[in-house]
Amino acid sequence: MTILRLAWLLRKAGDVRAFLVGATAYALVTALLLITLSGGWAFLGWADEMAGAYQMLACVALVLLVVPLAYLGAAAARLSARAQDRRLSTLRLVGATGPQVAGVTVLGAAGEALVGALAGTALAAALTPLVGLVPFRGAPLGAALWMPAWLVAAVVAGVVLLGAASAVAGLRRVLVTPLGVRTRNAVPVPSWARLVIAFALVVIGISVTQSTGAIGELLGTAGVFVAILGVFLAVLVAINALGPWVLKVWGRKRVAKASTPHALLAARTVLDDPQATWRQVSGAAMAGVVAVVGGVGAALSNGIPGDANAADALLGADIMTGVIVTLIIAFAGVAGTALVSQAATVLDREELGRALDAMGIPAGLTAKARVAGLLQPLILVLLVGIGATAVMLFPLAGLALLASPTTVAVVLLVCGAGVLCVWGAARLAGRVARPADVARMSAL
Repeated sequence: MTILRLAWLLRKAGDVRAFLVGATAYALVTALLLITLSGGWAFLGWADEMAGAYQMLACVALVLLVVPLAYLGAAAARLSARAQDRRLSTLRLVGATGPQVAGVTVLGAAGEALVGALAGTALAAALTPLVGLVPFRGAPLGAALWMPAWLVAAVVAGVVLLGAASAVAGLRRVLVTPLGVRTRNAVPVPSWARLVIAFALVVIGISVTQSTGAIGELLGTAGVFVAILGVFLAVLVAINALGPWVLKVWGRKRVAKASTPHALLAARTVLDDPQATWRQVSGAAMAGVVAVVGGVGAALSNGIPGDANAADALLGADIMTGVIVTLIIAFAGVAGTALVSQAATVLDREELGRALDAMGIPAGLTAKARVAGLLQPLILVLLVGIGATAVMLFPLAGLALLASPTTVAVVLLVCGAGVLCVWGAARLAGRVARPADVARMSAL
């Protein structure tokens, strides 16, 4: 009962803006996850000779979308914990026990995640008829997208567990040293060891790729399929290991070359916490991989005439459709992560914002620096993802550009639109989290 009363009092005393932004993030991750899974569920109902290819491509898309959706859910959990960490550390300092603080944290995070997950389920249900209009194999998916109730309930339960587990993982700072939260201790800096991890994973992935023939003889088609998915996972882990270190090096160079105040502030924001910046923009790297691999496959299928039958022609068109849908979901996850993380930054620096505003520092300067601190790394990792994948597929990428430049242009256009959506989400975050009693501050 004590834990329940503390949770209720903290929720009443909490910031409504933080709760709404966090619940919105959980709603977005639930809706995107349900829509993504519904596509795979629709493909599972096919049983002809081409069904295996569609199901494999759907699994690859799911693997590539795991990272941006997982970061979106984790960003919501961190926002929930950040909104309460000062009050929780105060409870520890005045005598609350560790189990009491943990119970309050889990209840608050799980309740917020449940509200968001239910809202996301309703949003997915509203969007499913529109998504059902997307054509595959010459006909809309339609009612095949509707998943059974038990699978939807499992997704909702998973989102709630994600919120509770992330809150518990972030609670160690409060339980071990509550003063560490109060004083805002420095975050760890990515080390060169990430290079070693990324290199080892890439070597393993290349070895597995070159051994697919032997794997097929030993384990059959299913073994090859699992091996390919494993290679994709290894590539994603390698990218996530290397990304923060790359941003740290890039941030140092930007600080040294900064010529304007907002450019210096933006570079310092990245350099102060490369890991946090990477969590916001990592989905763009995955989108770059999807854009090149899927774009090359679609361009070669659509642009080279031959003896392909009707099923092969439909597969080429469907690859293009799948690439566009995957890119839209990936950038939606990145935009949602940007909205939540940037809103959390605004809320976390609210007192500093009031002080700067009272000193006469233009709010537009800090807002411009905050948006640039997100957008510049986003464009960087997107270009790196596109460039690195194009180099690995260089002969095919060049052939695809010659065979079907329109297909390549459409994929690049979708990527550009995704960047604009992320920019809009970063700008919107300043308005969503703006304190009502500070009229002059447009955003921080």
